[in-house]
Amino acid sequence: TDVVVMGPGSLYSPKLLELGGNSVNGLYTSAVFFPNDPRPEVQKFVKGFEAKYKATPNMFAGVAYDAINLMSETIRKVGTDRKAIRDELTRTKDFPGVTGRITFTERRDVIKDYRHLVVKDGHFTLYDK
Repeated sequence: TDVVVMGPGSLYSPKLLELGGNSVNGLYTSAVFFPNDPRPEVQKFVKGFEAKYKATPNMFAGVAYDAINLMSETIRKVGTDRKAIRDELTRTKDFPGVTGRITFTERRDVIKDYRHLVVKDGHFTLYDK
């Protein structure tokens, strides 16, 4: 019988594909950022990043990009007062980022979208649940 293998987002790595070869085909995982995501905002970011840095952006680049954009927008709205920034961030609902929609709770916990991935033919690809 076939066994479905699902793993944490830490498995999303080119090194896994390199070391695992064909044995990792069919593995399911998730990622907060996936540079092959076809959404226009992601592809615009990826193209700009690649043009400037001659490399594909990784998860850290996507998260940093969203963090800077969210903070920039928040500071534009409320200024530089720390408490005002903190309070405004708790009102953030569905901020459109390259990592997906970003929402903060009143307790300042972040709720984020994740990309659902499967390894197919030696490559990570998006899959629908």
